[in-house]
Amino acid sequence: MTRAIATRAVAPRAVPAALRPAFGVLPSQARRALSSAPHPEMEDLNTEFAEARYALADAEESVGTTYFSDDLEDAKDATDKVRSRT
Repeated sequence: MTRAIATRAVAPRAVPAALRPAFGVLPSQARRALSSAPHPEMEDLNTEFAEARYALADAEESVGTTYFSDDLEDAKDATDKVRSRT
């Protein structure tokens, strides 16, 4: 014996006009639109942050070598550059 499961199509709830943004998209759609095209300032900050992170990793790897002081200075400069932007 097989059992049939009854399903029904449910229409999505309409958002009342008072809650809709003036520009015509729902907040969830607006967030997706913003996240797919970040601002140039944010891209620059992300790039500088990545460079600072790599400089710190280089300094960590060079501990005990003659390159450590130069790598540490580079890491400090890169970190200060990021911190000055925030």
